[in-house]
Amino acid sequence: MKLYYTTSVGQDQIQNDPHLSLGGYKSASPIPNDVFGGLFDVITQFLLSKVPESEYIAIILENNGAEDIENLWLWFEYPEKCYSKLLVAAVDLVSDTNGVLTMEHIPNRNSRPLYAEFYEANEIDDAVLLGTIKTGGMLGLWFERRLIDDLAQEVVKEENLYETNSGNIDMVQAITSEKSDSIKLCFLWGAQYYGSPIGGDLI
Repeated sequence: MKLYYTTSVGQDQIQNDPHLSLGGYKSASPIPNDVFGGLFDVITQFLLSKVPESEYIAIILENNGAEDIENLWLWFEYPEKCYSKLLVAAVDLVSDTNGVLTMEHIPNRNSRPLYAEFYEANEIDDAVLLGTIKTGGMLGLWFERRLIDDLAQEVVKEENLYETNSGNIDMVQAITSEKSDSIKLCFLWGAQYYGSPIGGDLI
């Protein structure tokens, strides 16, 4: 199986910028594994200064193996300290006027897709069931990133911004805050009864 960014230009066109992976067609650019910013970017002070908005990205999962993938499960693994939460929605691809498979396309990262129902998949015990992908088949996946509640208010508290300077107790120094989360996207297939899917198959 391989994960690909999406593109509005046309199927199998090179598009390796996650900011432009907003649905449409499967690009020719696979998503790199274990790379910073592979799906979402850093949490900036500008993002925190606004009313927190969810961000969305669309990718396509392709079964490029010789066998069908049955009972495919998905879940997220979070670090001990995490600023955001991910949700997932799975959608079938539909044919455009030329018979090429495509999925909904959104105008920007903050636009919620209309034809997607999002589910939490918090850790392995709450894995969600995606179903079966035939060999050569594809499945569209939307991911939503939400900042945790009250994050903006929490990070600007004085005790989280400054600390006593170790070299001079009469001075303070800025605390360097984390600006990213390292969240793992996990898959398991072939297990018919596993996890606690919400509403069974997502598709």
